[in-house]
Amino acid sequence: MTQSQPSTASTSHDDIAWVSVDPTVLDSYAGFYRRGEYGVTTIWRDGEKLFIDAPIPGSLGAVALHPTSETEFYPTHGAGYFQYTFLHNPQGAVSGVLTRVQGVELTSPRIDATTAEQLMAKLSERIQSQKPLPGSEAALRRLVEGIQAGNPPYEFRGVEGGGWDQYDVHCERGTSRWRILLSADGKMASASYDWDRPKTTGTCAD
Repeated sequence: MTQSQPSTASTSHDDIAWVSVDPTVLDSYAGFYRRGEYGVTTIWRDGEKLFIDAPIPGSLGAVALHPTSETEFYPTHGAGYFQYTFLHNPQGAVSGVLTRVQGVELTSPRIDATTAEQLMAKLSERIQSQKPLPGSEAALRRLVEGIQAGNPPYEFRGVEGGGWDQYDVHCERGTSRWRILLSADGKMASASYDWDRPKTTGTCAD
């Protein structure tokens, strides 16, 4: 691994110094990672870069990952918000990837191609059904009520491509779009609200 000049990639942190990582190390990271109950993150190498298909605000399709060390990477869009750290088991094999999003951490274990295909089939069925996960609205209500007291109406808007349930939360200042993902045991795995919605709408959390 060798230090390089700061990348000219479009990120929110121009002072980040990227490094070069051996292609064989990058190859060891390529594969499938389980994201929540249904989601699958795919990572692959193309030339000297890793790419990821995880949903990142401000980007469409595959996103390049830029290394700051042999194990830590930032996406082209979202540096400062998203960070990916590859994890290894005691034997040195890649066991998963840790995603940090504004202080929230989510570990995605590595899975084989067969498991990835099964999860993607389940996700496809769930998207076609357009039915919320049992308990997702209740979990979202607990989250929002913890942010601000009150009882705003919740409207289920569908299942998006990553398997997240989407809800519109209506309050006095407008409507915010929330995404929630539950783990296999029904607990909240991750949640976020859409900060990129038009300024003509407010959010109950502002």
